[in-house]
Amino acid sequence: VNAAGPVITKGDLSHAILAQSIGGGGGNGGFSAAGAVGGMSGTVSLGGSASEGGDGKTVVVNTQAGGQPDALVSTAGDGSVGVFAQSIGGGGGNGGSSLSGSGGVIGVSVAVGGKAGGGSNGGTVKLTNHGNITTGYSVDTVVDGKTVTELFGSKSYGIFAQSVGGGGGNGGYAISGALGVSIPDMPGGAAAISVGGQGGGASTGGTVTVDNYGGIETFGLDSHAIYAQSVGGGGGNGGFAGSVSMTVGNGASVGVAVGGSGGGGGDSGTVTVTAGEANTAAAIVTHADGADGIHAQSVGGGGGDGGFAMSGAFGFGGEVSVDVSVAIGGPGGQGGKGGVVTVTAYQDITTHGDNSIGVMAQSIGGGGGNGGMAVSGTLAFSESAGATGVSVGGAGGDGNIAMSATVDNYGAITTWGRDSIGILAQSIGGSGGNGGLSVAAQMTGSSNVGATVGVSVGGGGGTGNSAGTVTITNHELAAILTNGYGSHAIKAQSIGGGGGNGGLAVTAQLGKSSGTEDEESKTLNVGVAVGGAGGDGGFGNTVTVTNDGAVTAMGTAATGIFAPSVGGGG
Repeated sequence: VNAAGPVITKGDLSHAILAQSIGGGGGNGGFSAAGAVGGMSGTVSLGGSASEGGDGKTVVVNTQAGGQPDALVSTAGDGSVGVFAQSIGGGGGNGGSSLSGSGGVIGVSVAVGGKAGGGSNGGTVKLTNHGNITTGYSVDTVVDGKTVTELFGSKSYGIFAQSVGGGGGNGGYAISGALGVSIPDMPGGAAAISVGGQGGGASTGGTVTVDNYGGIETFGLDSHAIYAQSVGGGGGNGGFAGSVSMTVGNGASVGVAVGGSGGGGGDSGTVTVTAGEANTAAAIVTHADGADGIHAQSVGGGGGDGGFAMSGAFGFGGEVSVDVSVAIGGPGGQGGKGGVVTVTAYQDITTHGDNSIGVMAQSIGGGGGNGGMAVSGTLAFSESAGATGVSVGGAGGDGNIAMSATVDNYGAITTWGRDSIGILAQSIGGSGGNGGLSVAAQMTGSSNVGATVGVSVGGGGGTGNSAGTVTITNHELAAILTNGYGSHAIKAQSIGGGGGNGGLAVTAQLGKSSGTEDEESKTLNVGVAVGGAGGDGGFGNTVTVTNDGAVTAMGTAATGIFAPSVGGGG
């Protein structure tokens, strides 16, 4: 888009300039079901795999000053951006679900959820503005002799430039059931196996570049003057897996359920903002709460959660019953990397509202997905009964690294509200996901010999990852003034991601045998539970602040220069 004349809108949700490229979403995999009944029966059901989304392509917007006395771009309504440039990758489709069942003397059933499709990439976004942009407006009224100013045009950014990677689809669920019925001279048997589909991996957010040489003024709530962001897509969640097997009479039943793994988050791209040039006269001004002057951010996508797994095995009647149940939660996906963020500001910047930062540059690594929960249950009732259960919670996914955040400031920055920092630069490593909960419960009832064995292991927490370097340079003649409570003049932080919590493990066994007067009953119950290990935290990195200008913080609890490096907690 090349715009050289005034563009004006008055209504709500009415952007002045909107340029978008949006990739299509991938199709979903087909549902599958299979069933069989007979003396010896077996079924297999496979959910269909999903397809990937399409890429978002390059978006370029150039606005030129048209020689008009009024703003080149002007909007008045709520949710009405001045110049909106966006590229979005299509999301992956969801994997097909699967159902399978069988019954007979021996029944075997297998169900596998379909794999999800991966997301596709967001494209490059480049926006260059040479004209004046205004969103919203103010109205002054006199009440009891005092002038009251009302602000209009909420959520109306001056410039909105964004590239978003497509998220991965969710894996298909899988449910399997099997029944075995014994007949004379032949014990029954049942085996049910289910595997949840894998969550789709996400794709990257593209490079975002904003060069602004014109004045920007916003009046409404949550209306940043410049908003530039690259976001990696979120990984899809792993599919649920459930299995139930049962035998009647003499026999054995086995149930196995494995949750699908979460998809990995996508990396985010480089974000670069240049506001003005040397000796520029055009300024950036925001009036309401939650309205930053420059908000530049690169955020890695979060990993998907692992699939929940639940398995049950049951045996009733007869002389001998042996039942085994295994449940394994799916692991969480790894987060995506946060990209490099660079802001160079020559323009004077003023914010009037609370929570309205002058310049913010932030790189954030994606957090790992949580491990899937696992539940295993077993029941056996016969003259001689045995029940064994194993449950393992899924491991939490690892967080990913954040990259550098850099701000070079040459202009005057003034903030008037509470919690309104002059310059904020942060690099935050991604946190690890939590390990999955694990539960194993077994019960037997017998007239002779009974035994239960249960093992439960909680999933390990994912590792937090490292933050990047943070650099702020406030050059000579660049004055920073903040006036509100908690409004630091300069805040630079590098923060390592926290490690995920280990999963809780619970096991419970109950066995009872009732012997006759001539025969002693025997019961054995064994339970083992091991909680998951917590994940390590990531490192904070080097923080550098160089100030050659005037820095003044007038508010309570407001530091002139605050520059910590903080390691992530385990």
